[in-house]
Amino acid sequence: MGEERPPAEQLPLVGDGEHVLRLVHPAHYVDGRLENACLPSRDWKGKPDPRDYGPSVYVASIRNVAGLEAANPAWQKFGVVRVEVAELQQLGLTVRFTQMDCDARFEDLRPAHATLFGVTAENRDDVVALLARHLERPPVK
Repeated sequence: MGEERPPAEQLPLVGDGEHVLRLVHPAHYVDGRLENACLPSRDWKGKPDPRDYGPSVYVASIRNVAGLEAANPAWQKFGVVRVEVAELQQLGLTVRFTQMDCDARFEDLRPAHATLFGVTAENRDDVVALLARHLERPPVK
């Protein structure tokens, strides 16, 4: 934690034509719908945090769902959202590569790890609604 984290604007952007994958924990899918808890509740404003930058996603062209599940078989029970970066941008979000935030246990996933920047208390409902429309596979309880 002694290492200084670069400001968000210095991190490379994920292209707007790319698709990203967001894993949804089974506890965040209740009665057939995504709960707001599927995104962190505090505001993420692109400021470096000692722990991470914000909600994690994976760039699908670098690691597909099978690749994620191979890295962590427990994720086979998680839901999968596949959404185009351009749609996230329409809600004011940016998606940037954040390899340093990828859990050290999943070294093979680091090149695909990215973060959603710009999720706030004000726009979280809209972001969750977008993710819900792109739920490719619901979680397994």
